[in-house]
Amino acid sequence: MATPVLDELCFLETSLQFEQEYAKPYFEVDWDALKKQIEEIPNPFFLSREAFWNNSRTQAKLISGPLMLQQARIAVELYRIRLETGAFPENLEATGMENLQDPFTGEDLKYEKTDEGFRLYSVGGNQVDEHGNKNRKTNEDDILWNHPYVEQ
Repeated sequence: MATPVLDELCFLETSLQFEQEYAKPYFEVDWDALKKQIEEIPNPFFLSREAFWNNSRTQAKLISGPLMLQQARIAVELYRIRLETGAFPENLEATGMENLQDPFTGEDLKYEKTDEGFRLYSVGGNQVDEHGNKNRKTNEDDILWNHPYVEQ
């Protein structure tokens, strides 16, 4: 039977094992392997297993705030270009900005000019490009900034 002290020791030992993984950029972590390691924590150590599973899921949420600020800065630049030229640019490179990286993939954020404006998005924590869609029922989790605003 696991006692709170044994569970705490399990938690500390597992923390040391995962320390290097959690320090990596999101897109470099092998989330499937990490999930497998978490699932292998013995049943009596419920608190340890739950703490690590919730921590892995929280990583994506921690990235989302700074990502939305990054998208806002890019959107301001896109609006500035539209004021100067009369149209949104064809690609993000036209903004001249350096930080265009999606923190979930390490690749550039997704951008598409539309008839009405633009769509700027990150593929989100599941690292799958769902073309800017977010739907909790289907696990689509792209993080979208679009103009004009369209509620999803």
